[in-house]
Amino acid sequence: MMKKLLLTFVVALTCLTQAGAYSFEKGGIYYQIQSGDSTVSVTYGTNPYTGNVSIPSHVTYNDKKYEVTAISGSSFGNSTELLSVSIPNTVTIIGDTYWTEHGGAFRGCTSLTQITIPNSVTTITWNAFRDCYNLKSVTLGNGLQSIYGGVFTNCRSLTSITIPNSVKSLDGFSGCTGLTSVTIGNHVETIANSTFSGCSSLTSITIPNSVKTIGGSAFEKCSSLSQVYIGTGVTQIGDNEYERGTFSDCTSLKEIVVPNNVNILGVWTFLGCTSLERVTLSNSLDRLNTRVFDGCVALTTVNIPSGVTSIGYGAFQNCRSLPAITIPNSVVMEF
Repeated sequence: MMKKLLLTFVVALTCLTQAGAYSFEKGGIYYQIQSGDSTVSVTYGTNPYTGNVSIPSHVTYNDKKYEVTAISGSSFGNSTELLSVSIPNTVTIIGDTYWTEHGGAFRGCTSLTQITIPNSVTTITWNAFRDCYNLKSVTLGNGLQSIYGGVFTNCRSLTSITIPNSVKSLDGFSGCTGLTSVTIGNHVETIANSTFSGCSSLTSITIPNSVKTIGGSAFEKCSSLSQVYIGTGVTQIGDNEYERGTFSDCTSLKEIVVPNNVNILGVWTFLGCTSLERVTLSNSLDRLNTRVFDGCVALTTVNIPSGVTSIGYGAFQNCRSLPAITIPNSVVMEF
């Protein structure tokens, strides 16, 4: 009985600690003092945030002035009655740099309709605005460098986004089913796995020359995507391991040109692109990967570059409209 009571007390104390994991509260905002510093981060407290919240650039507590430099993970999470939030230009990071399954600074804020990220913010991390279903307008500051995974996942009311030139690493828009327009800044180098997966209203995309790598599943199930321009700086599209291809199930895509610098075309890259008719492949390729064109039932024209030495298993499986194909003498292995 004593052990049971002790366990109950520990659980209750833990929940209380978690519910009030903050250093102090002022003006309805909870703050955590940074260790050995004169700065604070906005955090969560005993009550969810509601209404219109304006975060100050500085806050005074016990006669000491602190600068507000961060909004930590889960700070506003599931504050379903939060209508708006103003972020000062002293904040440099939104979220935590480590991944947490249920984290996200504003995750699940279903009444939030717009957000402006100031130029001071350099990083937005995991799931920050995930499941903000009514978020319609997002303005990203010109100091932003990295957008982590899941940041805007399932923001299905978001219709357009402009990625500023300062961003180098792009992620986090999967499941944005209302997204019709994307402008990618000309300093982005990496488009991560699943970045725009399931953006079923997206009709066209221009990938700038600055991009070097496009991850697996980056545009998977973008079923309205009919026009794709891939910049000449891209060297890798997908990989040999990711579970879905970069453009798999893009059922409106009819033609694509893979630029000559691309030397890796990952597995299942165009799997299930049922409208794809014409493909121009990079002359730098030395392999056609596993099931790269599987299910491309409308494909009629494809060139196999003279440097290709192997053709992977099922590369042209179910390409029933392909009348003929010329395999160059360089091919020494077929699966």
